[in-house]
Formats: sequence, structure tokens, C-alpha cells
Amino acid sequence: MLLSLELRIIALLSRGTFMRRTLFAVAALSVFFTVGCTKTWVEDAGNYKRVFGYEKPASVQVVHSYYREQTNLFGSTYKYHFIEFRDEKFDPTKLHSVKLEVPDARSRYGCDQNPPSWFLSKSPEHYEMWVSTIWSGVRVFRDKDDGVIYSCAGKGNS
Repeated sequence: MLLSLELRIIALLSRGTFMRRTLFAVAALSVFFTVGCTKTWVEDAGNYKRVFGYEKPASVQVVHSYYREQTNLFGSTYKYHFIEFRDEKFDPTKLHSVKLEVPDARSRYGCDQNPPSWFLSKSPEHYEMWVSTIWSGVRVFRDKDDGVIYSCAGKGNS
């Protein structure tokens, strides 16, 4: 009787160890496959080109910018950006790399990520808004009062 009880205890302990090892292995593999390379540029002169895909025109003055690229081990790249700039010649149809259109009323106001404190500091009615027809999650805003332009994009817009 004592021997069978000991065997049951050993079986339970070894099963527990197996379960702990299995859970640890699953957690370790999850981290291994989801963590990749992350690059972040804050207030960097190259962020305009990273966001729009072409050199910053002379008429553009970037006020603030944040850009992050994250690649997982499977090769999927996720890009996040927040940018604030001034452009006297701004024309939403000229941002050819983004292809903007006026959204319908069901479109969301902001972007998926938590924005920096400088991004869209006023209430929604103070901005004109456009959405990208080719990049999911890309939004462009223009302040109706001072003409400052903002753009943001959330996860998975590569």
C-alpha cells in the first residue's frame, strides 16, 4: 500500500515537472518566434522619407516625428509612425505613396497605437482627415486652424 502511494506521488510529481517543462518550452518558443528586430527613430531627419517613401520636399518642415519598425522571426514587418509637419503647399492628392481619400463617417478618428503627447492635441472637429486607400491604418490630418499636418499608422501597414 505504501509503495503504491509512493508511486502515485512520484507519478504526480513527474507529471507536474513534465507540465512545467512543457509550459516553459511553449512560452520560450512563443517569445522566440514573436520577438525579432525592432528599430525606433525619434525626431530623426530621415523619418519623413521612412513614412512617405520619398525625400522631404523643401516646402516641408517636420515639427515632430516618431517611427518604429518591428520585424518578427517569420519576416513580417510592422511599421508604426506619428509625424507632425508644416507644408504651405500641402495637397492630399500629392502624397502619391499614400493615396488618400476622404473617409466615410464610419472611419475611426485616430490610429491603433498610443500616440505621443504632441499628436492631435485638439478634439476631432478641429481636423480634416484622410485615409490611405493602399495602406491599412494610415491616417492624415490637417489642423483647420493653423494648417499643421499629422500622419499616423498602426500595426501591419507594411
